[in-house]
Amino acid sequence: MRDIGGLSEFTIGVISVVPFAVAFFAVLAAGQISDRTGLRRTVLGSGVVLAAVGLTAAALASPVPAVVMLIVATIGFKVAASSFYVIPQQYLVGAMVAPGIAPTNSVGNLGGFVAPTLLGQVESRTGSVDNALLIVAVICLVALAGCALMRYQAGAQDTNQHADLTGTSTGTGTSSEPDLPAAGPGRTVGNSG
Repeated sequence: MRDIGGLSEFTIGVISVVPFAVAFFAVLAAGQISDRTGLRRTVLGSGVVLAAVGLTAAALASPVPAVVMLIVATIGFKVAASSFYVIPQQYLVGAMVAPGIAPTNSVGNLGGFVAPTLLGQVESRTGSVDNALLIVAVICLVALAGCALMRYQAGAQDTNQHADLTGTSTGTGTSSEPDLPAAGPGRTVGNSG
Protein backbone atom coordinates (compact mmCIF):
# COMPACT_ATOMS: atom_id res chain seq x y z
CA MET A 1 0.00 0.00 0.00
CA ARG A 2 2.89 2.31 0.66
CA ASP A 3 3.95 1.74 -2.96
CA ILE A 4 0.75 3.44 -4.13
CA GLY A 5 2.21 6.74 -3.00
CA GLY A 6 0.59 9.81 -1.51
CA LEU A 7 -1.23 7.86 1.21
CA SER A 8 -1.05 8.92 4.84
CA GLU A 9 -0.48 6.39 7.60
CA PHE A 10 -4.13 6.82 8.62
CA THR A 11 -5.34 6.09 5.07
CA ILE A 12 -3.13 3.02 4.87
CA GLY A 13 -4.60 1.84 8.19
CA VAL A 14 -8.16 2.33 6.92
CA ILE A 15 -7.42 0.53 3.66
CA SER A 16 -5.85 -2.33 5.66
CA VAL A 17 -9.22 -2.98 7.31
CA VAL A 18 -11.03 -3.48 3.99
CA PRO A 19 -9.74 -7.03 3.23
CA PHE A 20 -10.86 -8.27 6.64
CA ALA A 21 -14.25 -6.54 6.43
CA VAL A 22 -14.92 -8.11 3.02
CA ALA A 23 -13.62 -11.48 4.24
CA PHE A 24 -16.07 -11.36 7.18
CA PHE A 25 -19.01 -11.42 4.78
CA ALA A 26 -17.33 -14.02 2.56
CA VAL A 27 -16.88 -16.33 5.56
CA LEU A 28 -20.57 -16.00 6.43
CA ALA A 29 -21.56 -16.82 2.85
CA ALA A 30 -19.11 -19.74 2.65
CA GLY A 31 -20.45 -21.12 5.93
CA GLN A 32 -24.00 -21.04 4.60
CA ILE A 33 -22.95 -22.75 1.37
CA SER A 34 -20.99 -25.36 3.33
CA ASP A 35 -23.91 -26.04 5.68
CA ARG A 36 -26.45 -26.21 2.87
CA THR A 37 -24.44 -28.49 0.57
CA GLY A 38 -22.31 -30.42 3.06
CA LEU A 39 -19.27 -29.90 0.82
CA ARG A 40 -16.86 -28.91 3.58
CA ARG A 41 -13.65 -29.97 1.85
CA THR A 42 -14.73 -28.36 -1.42
CA VAL A 43 -15.28 -25.02 0.35
CA LEU A 44 -11.91 -25.44 2.09
CA GLY A 45 -10.17 -26.16 -1.22
CA SER A 46 -11.89 -23.20 -2.89
CA GLY A 47 -10.59 -20.91 -0.16
CA VAL A 48 -7.05 -22.22 -0.63
CA VAL A 49 -7.30 -21.68 -4.40
CA LEU A 50 -8.52 -18.09 -3.88
CA ALA A 51 -5.63 -17.44 -1.52
CA ALA A 52 -3.04 -18.83 -3.96
CA VAL A 53 -4.46 -16.92 -6.92
CA GLY A 54 -4.75 -13.70 -4.91
CA LEU A 55 -1.18 -13.90 -3.62
CA THR A 56 0.29 -14.75 -7.02
CA ALA A 57 -1.59 -11.94 -8.74
CA ALA A 58 -0.67 -9.50 -5.95
CA ALA A 59 3.01 -10.36 -6.38
CA LEU A 60 2.85 -9.74 -10.12
CA ALA A 61 0.53 -6.71 -10.24
CA SER A 62 1.08 -2.99 -9.86
CA PRO A 63 0.22 -1.51 -6.41
CA VAL A 64 -3.53 -0.76 -6.80
CA PRO A 65 -4.48 -4.11 -8.40
CA ALA A 66 -2.16 -5.79 -5.88
CA VAL A 67 -4.24 -4.40 -3.02
CA VAL A 68 -7.40 -5.75 -4.68
CA MET A 69 -5.75 -9.17 -5.08
CA LEU A 70 -4.69 -9.12 -1.43
CA ILE A 71 -8.40 -8.72 -0.61
CA VAL A 72 -9.05 -11.86 -2.68
CA ALA A 73 -6.22 -13.68 -0.86
CA THR A 74 -7.57 -12.62 2.54
CA ILE A 75 -11.02 -13.91 1.61
CA GLY A 76 -9.44 -17.21 0.59
CA PHE A 77 -7.43 -17.57 3.79
CA LYS A 78 -10.36 -16.75 6.06
CA VAL A 79 -12.79 -19.04 4.20
CA ALA A 80 -10.26 -21.88 4.29
CA ALA A 81 -9.54 -21.42 8.00
CA SER A 82 -13.20 -21.32 8.99
CA SER A 83 -13.95 -24.40 6.88
CA PHE A 84 -10.93 -26.30 8.17
CA TYR A 85 -12.00 -26.24 11.81
CA VAL A 86 -15.39 -27.78 11.02
CA ILE A 87 -14.01 -30.94 9.43
CA PRO A 88 -12.49 -32.63 12.54
CA GLN A 89 -15.77 -32.15 14.39
CA GLN A 90 -17.47 -34.42 11.85
CA TYR A 91 -15.24 -37.35 12.76
CA LEU A 92 -14.84 -36.86 16.50
CA VAL A 93 -17.64 -37.48 18.95
CA GLY A 94 -18.33 -36.71 22.58
CA ALA A 95 -15.31 -36.31 24.81
CA MET A 96 -12.91 -36.71 21.85
CA VAL A 97 -13.87 -33.40 20.19
CA ALA A 98 -11.82 -31.06 22.41
CA PRO A 99 -8.63 -33.21 22.54
CA GLY A 100 -8.95 -33.82 18.81
CA ILE A 101 -9.23 -30.16 17.90
CA ALA A 102 -6.49 -29.03 20.32
CA PRO A 103 -3.54 -30.37 18.23
CA THR A 104 -5.12 -28.92 15.09
CA ASN A 105 -5.44 -25.55 16.76
CA SER A 106 -1.89 -25.74 18.13
CA VAL A 107 -0.39 -26.44 14.71
CA GLY A 108 -2.55 -23.67 13.24
CA ASN A 109 -1.28 -21.22 15.85
CA LEU A 110 2.30 -22.15 14.94
CA GLY A 111 1.48 -20.80 11.48
CA GLY A 112 0.87 -17.42 13.09
CA PHE A 113 4.52 -17.43 14.17
CA VAL A 114 6.15 -19.25 11.25
CA ALA A 115 4.48 -17.35 8.39
CA PRO A 116 5.46 -13.80 9.44
CA THR A 117 8.97 -15.01 10.31
CA LEU A 118 9.33 -16.71 6.93
CA LEU A 119 7.93 -13.70 5.08
CA GLY A 120 10.28 -11.35 6.94
CA GLN A 121 13.30 -13.54 6.21
CA VAL A 122 12.48 -13.85 2.51
CA GLU A 123 11.80 -10.12 2.19
CA SER A 124 15.04 -9.15 3.99
CA ARG A 125 17.15 -11.55 1.91
CA THR A 126 15.61 -10.78 -1.47
CA GLY A 127 14.57 -7.18 -0.90
CA SER A 128 11.09 -7.90 -2.25
CA VAL A 129 7.80 -8.73 -0.58
CA ASP A 130 6.68 -10.22 -3.92
CA ASN A 131 8.97 -13.23 -3.46
CA ALA A 132 7.49 -13.84 -0.02
CA LEU A 133 3.96 -13.73 -1.44
CA LEU A 134 4.91 -16.25 -4.12
CA ILE A 135 6.35 -18.62 -1.51
CA VAL A 136 3.10 -18.48 0.47
CA ALA A 137 1.18 -19.10 -2.79
CA VAL A 138 3.25 -22.27 -3.30
CA ILE A 139 2.48 -23.32 0.28
CA CYS A 140 -1.21 -22.82 -0.58
CA LEU A 141 -0.82 -25.24 -3.49
CA VAL A 142 0.66 -27.82 -1.12
CA ALA A 143 -2.37 -27.28 1.13
CA LEU A 144 -4.62 -27.76 -1.90
CA ALA A 145 -2.95 -31.10 -2.56
CA GLY A 146 -3.73 -32.00 1.06
CA CYS A 147 -7.39 -31.04 0.49
CA ALA A 148 -7.51 -33.26 -2.59
CA LEU A 149 -5.99 -36.14 -0.62
CA MET A 150 -8.55 -35.69 2.17
CA ARG A 151 -11.35 -35.69 -0.38
CA TYR A 152 -10.00 -38.82 -2.07
CA GLN A 153 -9.59 -40.64 1.25
CA ALA A 154 -13.11 -39.67 2.31
CA GLY A 155 -14.41 -41.03 -0.99
CA ALA A 156 -12.55 -44.30 -0.45
CA GLN A 157 -13.96 -44.54 3.10
CA ASP A 158 -17.49 -43.93 1.84
CA THR A 159 -17.10 -46.60 -0.86
CA ASN A 160 -15.66 -49.13 1.61
CA GLN A 161 -18.41 -48.39 4.13
CA HIS A 162 -21.05 -48.84 1.41
CA ALA A 163 -19.43 -52.12 0.35
CA ASP A 164 -19.43 -53.33 3.96
CA LEU A 165 -23.10 -52.48 4.37
CA THR A 166 -24.27 -53.97 1.08
CA GLY A 167 -21.75 -56.77 0.63
CA THR A 168 -20.73 -55.37 -2.76
CA SER A 169 -17.63 -53.58 -3.95
CA THR A 170 -17.17 -51.17 -6.81
CA GLY A 171 -13.38 -51.32 -6.62
CA THR A 172 -13.05 -47.68 -7.66
CA GLY A 173 -12.10 -46.22 -4.30
CA THR A 174 -14.18 -43.13 -4.95
CA SER A 175 -17.67 -42.07 -4.12
CA SER A 176 -20.19 -39.97 -5.94
CA GLU A 177 -20.31 -37.79 -2.82
CA PRO A 178 -16.74 -37.71 -1.52
CA ASP A 179 -17.36 -34.81 0.86
CA LEU A 180 -19.70 -36.85 3.04
CA PRO A 181 -18.16 -38.56 6.07
CA ALA A 182 -18.26 -42.30 6.51
CA ALA A 183 -20.94 -43.54 8.87
CA GLY A 184 -19.78 -44.63 12.27
CA PRO A 185 -20.53 -44.38 15.96
CA GLY A 186 -22.09 -41.02 16.67
CA ARG A 187 -22.02 -39.97 13.02
CA THR A 188 -24.61 -40.03 10.33
CA VAL A 189 -24.24 -40.09 6.60
CA GLY A 190 -26.01 -37.22 4.89
CA ASN A 191 -25.46 -33.59 4.16
CA SER A 192 -23.54 -33.08 7.40
CA GLY A 193 -20.24 -32.53 5.78
